[in-house]
Amino acid sequence: MASGEDASGWINIKAQEWINIKAQVMRERYTWYPWIKERNARHLRELEAETRHGVQDFVEDNVTELQAKAQKFAKTENGLDENFTCNSCTTDDLTKIKKGQRTTVQPPKQCNNKICNEMKNVFRKDHVYKRPSWGNSDAKKWNTDAIEVAKLFMPPGYKDKDTFEDVDLHGHLNVIVNCKTARDKLKDANIAENAKKFSSRARHMSGDTMTIGDFVDGADIYLKLLNDPAILKYPKAVESVKKIEKIIDDVLGLKIFGDLRKCLHLSRSPMHSTAVSAMINTAFQAKEGLCHFTMNASSELQQNVITEVRKKQKLESDATCDQCSTEDLIPPKPKRGKIEYKPFCPTGYCDSIREFLVDQHAFNTPFWKNTDARKWSTDPWELAKVFMQHGYKDSEGAFVVDFNGLINIIINCKEMSTKLNDPDVASKSREVARKRRHAGHLEVSKDEFKEAVDVYTALLKETGIAKNASAKMALKVMEEASEMLEE
Repeated sequence: MASGEDASGWINIKAQEWINIKAQVMRERYTWYPWIKERNARHLRELEAETRHGVQDFVEDNVTELQAKAQKFAKTENGLDENFTCNSCTTDDLTKIKKGQRTTVQPPKQCNNKICNEMKNVFRKDHVYKRPSWGNSDAKKWNTDAIEVAKLFMPPGYKDKDTFEDVDLHGHLNVIVNCKTARDKLKDANIAENAKKFSSRARHMSGDTMTIGDFVDGADIYLKLLNDPAILKYPKAVESVKKIEKIIDDVLGLKIFGDLRKCLHLSRSPMHSTAVSAMINTAFQAKEGLCHFTMNASSELQQNVITEVRKKQKLESDATCDQCSTEDLIPPKPKRGKIEYKPFCPTGYCDSIREFLVDQHAFNTPFWKNTDARKWSTDPWELAKVFMQHGYKDSEGAFVVDFNGLINIIINCKEMSTKLNDPDVASKSREVARKRRHAGHLEVSKDEFKEAVDVYTALLKETGIAKNASAKMALKVMEEASEMLEE
């Protein structure tokens, strides 16, 4: 048997070998791996753009039909002239909007022209869940602009969209699913539901999790939707089906991948698909640069909360709890008002962690459905997930989460945001990524690409982030992109 000294030396040698192997794997991962994943992401975005193009006329026609039906009902009910209209009532006049929760209540005011209240009731009844997104829409334009009616059936976040062309696929799919006038025309509404679910999931995929299987799944779902007789009767849908079939042929037969420099050269043409490729890769690299920071900060957050909870509850230094589930600790959200938390954990351990997370959230509204409370003491990532929006329940770490998920953790967690010299740079980065994610087209201008590079560079140069290895590697890519833009 080897002596203690020999054993120690052997362990040190093996440890160094492991470090060298891990470093080599990481280098290789950052040279070829992102491009395989990024390629899949780009083609999936092309599928979404073509599908959006194909369903647009169907959505617009059905929303216009609903608008006309609401106008006719309002005028018939009140005995008004056919050409009578109203453009003076605001959304606030007709609905009471509570910050953080949009709820339809008895309107504080009645329309002087006796039109808008009746139209509002028609729109609410036509919504599958009777919960239109009033905050998205301008009621002054309900009689003139169909897009303002369409936005009632989209999730929050589409208020600034002025035309159907500006709306992304996810917005259009929400109209198809939520608007009875459109939904009832489909041969199989479940296909639209599946398309909406896939679109929602795809928006939260990171480059690490995007596979050729995801592309195939998306192509299959979107083609089924476009081939519905109610949609396929539109020329744009027929055109989109042909283009998607061509994209599928190209992808399954694609064997040559471009490099970053080629992408940046070609990105000078706003219409070239590799401009989008470069844009997606830039966001991917920015996300990679945040991975170590968010993982380390999550571990630090966990240590702080456990220390504070043990001290507050006067527990042993190794006290913990893995018996309380999220459902036990978090009561159902009421239709109105805030959640009223009640003690549940026998030792108060989990209750105190819950209180800590509420206080740590910038808006005091953690997203509890993302997390498993039984793992709060063992997995720091379960704490971090409450600072993201919905859709991240199954994520197991920063490397399999998209940029939007990581940047929301940094913005919404007070302890993490204080580590930034300029917290606004995180909000600016999220807005740049959001604009690309919600874009209804595949065009990328040089100015848009430059803005993304500049904002992501500023974020990665933050003192708390820049010291991490992944951020340093991402910054090199940003520097190369910046140099290419200057040529």
